[in-house]
Amino acid sequence: MGPTAITMTFRESPNVAMAQVAVVDAAGLDLVAEPPTGAGTSLTQPLRAASTPGPVTVTYRVVSTDGHPIQGKITFTVTSAATASSAVNSPSPAPASAAAPAVAPSASASSGAAAEADEPIEPWGVAFVVGALAGLIAIAAALAFWPRGRQPDPAAPPTASDNT
Repeated sequence: MGPTAITMTFRESPNVAMAQVAVVDAAGLDLVAEPPTGAGTSLTQPLRAASTPGPVTVTYRVVSTDGHPIQGKITFTVTSAATASSAVNSPSPAPASAAAPAVAPSASASSGAAAEADEPIEPWGVAFVVGALAGLIAIAAALAFWPRGRQPDPAAPPTASDNT
């Protein structure tokens, strides 16, 4: 009952050796059948069948090849009927996540599931943009008020040093 594997697709290639995926069914049983595998920007987690119908929670933490951690949580529901409902909760906010995955569970012929994650806002990205804007404003203000040298007053009479 339920999918036989879950495939998550990221924007950047995940480091499979550092991937951590936990999948728990409604009864609290671990559904992870073996370590995850990866190809390109996808990470596939093979699963055992869920013991009971109900919510299945996927918690993941991977590190992309450029070193950014990506983590989150996805929930879908397995039903006892031939299909699983695609009730999906938004992923939990992750302070250092670079990109939440799109999830496409592989299902057996008797059941199926679908889940998709929204992308959380990067707190460090917002801080970077605000800091960069503040820096540009400070540079512009400094250049606007920077002394440009002494300019002669056009209304003042010429002096002896001006004639040489």
